[in-house]
Amino acid sequence: MNRIPVEESIDCVCLNLRKTTRKVTQFYEDALRPLNLKATQYSLLAAIHLMDSASMNEVSEILQLDRTSLSRSLNPLLRDKLVITAKGNDKRLKLLHLTDKGRITLYAAFPLWKKAQKQVVYFLKKQKWAKMRSDLNRLSGFLQKYV
Repeated sequence: MNRIPVEESIDCVCLNLRKTTRKVTQFYEDALRPLNLKATQYSLLAAIHLMDSASMNEVSEILQLDRTSLSRSLNPLLRDKLVITAKGNDKRLKLLHLTDKGRITLYAAFPLWKKAQKQVVYFLKKQKWAKMRSDLNRLSGFLQKYV
């Protein structure tokens, strides 16, 4: 039987992105820990704030989260009354809104997020981060047609 060159797997794009993503997530969550926020929850608060009010589908699309992951991250925000849902013009449409408590939490979280962001971008160098972000967006666009 021929030997499979599994050592090539060490160069796997998926493996390396996942390893790095876990570390990056831990870094941002350590920064947000004083507010008991996960990185995905911060992103949700920021996205809803940017859109003023947003449907679940809009948030799911912007953050590229499937509905299950979105619900899992959203449930604590709903439970803690940082986000509320309201019916849209179409009664089947649920709109997400930040509450006053949600806005206060976002305003408190922003400097913590910003500090973490500055540290990571400083490490990567600003121009390299801009190129990396562009490359990641291109890769995401390319893979979109397969998933």
